[in-house]
Amino acid sequence: MRKLRIILIVTAIALFFLETLLELSNVGQNWELFWVVLKRWDFKYSSFVILCLFGLGFLIALIPFKNSRYRTKAFFTIPILFILFSAYYLAGMVDFYYGLSEDHNYFTAKKDISNGKIQLLAAGLLVDESTEVERARDSLCSVFGFKSVSVGCISSEGIERYNETMKDFLKEKNGKDWEKVFHRELDIVRNRNNQKSPAKR
Repeated sequence: MRKLRIILIVTAIALFFLETLLELSNVGQNWELFWVVLKRWDFKYSSFVILCLFGLGFLIALIPFKNSRYRTKAFFTIPILFILFSAYYLAGMVDFYYGLSEDHNYFTAKKDISNGKIQLLAAGLLVDESTEVERARDSLCSVFGFKSVSVGCISSEGIERYNETMKDFLKEKNGKDWEKVFHRELDIVRNRNNQKSPAKR
């Protein structure tokens, strides 16, 4: 019983610390942000949450259970509440960051890559382009080995994670500056097309 209490306490402290650490560092993706957010961290709110968890743990420990002493029950209820609280927020953070509840996310991108379905998702209002520019874009997409697919007007975390994962793959395939080359070539076609347009009026 004592070993179980120790395991629960250690697990509760570790999960609570991990949840706080990941929240401050954007799920471990930006450690520079960690120090910025830490300086602005609302310690009053954190202290309030901790006190509420302790208070709720002490209240639950008042519930009669066999012949267990109040102190013994409190040593179980408080760590379990911290574990549940931390696990809930960790799951929420991971879901939000990776877009797990969306159709497109980090994992669907990995699956598409393994199936040879290389595409970048375009979300938001589409700009009207000339036929020449559209053809140039399609041709460049083909050269760099991907398709551009419109998925509607609203972007999301899942779509961003999907595109980031695809771009990492394309960077390995085409070189780190492939996006610059892609946009530079497309801008050349756009500029040429814009120069032609006034002449047609």
